[in-house]
Amino acid sequence: MTTSKYNSLHLNIANGVIDMDDAGANAFRVLLLAPTYSFVATHSTVADIVSHEIAAGSGYSSGGLSLTGITFTLSGGTATFDAAAAVWTASGGSISARSAALYYNTGASSNAERELLLHLDFGSTQTAGPGTDFKIVWSPTGILTLGS
Repeated sequence: MTTSKYNSLHLNIANGVIDMDDAGANAFRVLLLAPTYSFVATHSTVADIVSHEIAAGSGYSSGGLSLTGITFTLSGGTATFDAAAAVWTASGGSISARSAALYYNTGASSNAERELLLHLDFGSTQTAGPGTDFKIVWSPTGILTLGS
């Protein structure tokens, strides 16, 4: 899995738009994207990519799911953001996606106010058949590291 940062990430963290230490319900979410999406670093909000989100159904809900088990730690000058694996269980059909986007759900009602953090490219379309899990397992070193 290849992870790419959206250009606005660091500025949004520096300006306090994204609170990396916010472990509240729905604070950080991940949504699945169809093969029609190609990463564009200048995309900054969910509104820029929502037309490429996979369709709701078969165990997937629009807007994706909230990350759980969020941690933000500091060690030796490096801050690490991490969370539990993101898991959707396919039911009544398959879940297929080519990539995913991690975003900060500011509690706003508009996708134009939900800030993008990272794009995750799976390398090819991945599919979970009925009764199986579509799972994103983050890197053992964390989802995102900042610093030296």
